[in-house]
Amino acid sequence: MKSDCTAKVSAVVLSLIALCLPGVSGFAKQTADAEYEAVADEYIKGYLAARPLEGTALGFHEYDGKITDYSRLALDAELSRLRRFDDRLIKFDPAKLSLRQSIDLRILQAAVKKELFVIPWFTRVQSI
Repeated sequence: MKSDCTAKVSAVVLSLIALCLPGVSGFAKQTADAEYEAVADEYIKGYLAARPLEGTALGFHEYDGKITDYSRLALDAELSRLRRFDDRLIKFDPAKLSLRQSIDLRILQAAVKKELFVIPWFTRVQSI
């Protein structure tokens, strides 16, 4: 009788755990999505701060009257910022993100890589 009762309790406990697991993985995705969104928002704010004309073109009035700084110091600072974000984005596992955020991650990674390619090229052309 006791082993029968123990088996029933074990079955109930295992059933409850099984019911909770999808919620846990959903919560983990929500947490990973929130972390990614925070990093993406930080990147976009820095991107527009370094390129205020693009911010103005997008309709953000906080960039009105500002121009992009193409000095060597500003370009070096932007390259450094891009490298830091490249390192941060690599740490995200697309499988742990929702489908939408996983796609957004890959798009943002490609955009950062493009900027990392273009800015050094631009500085070489600028020095000619």
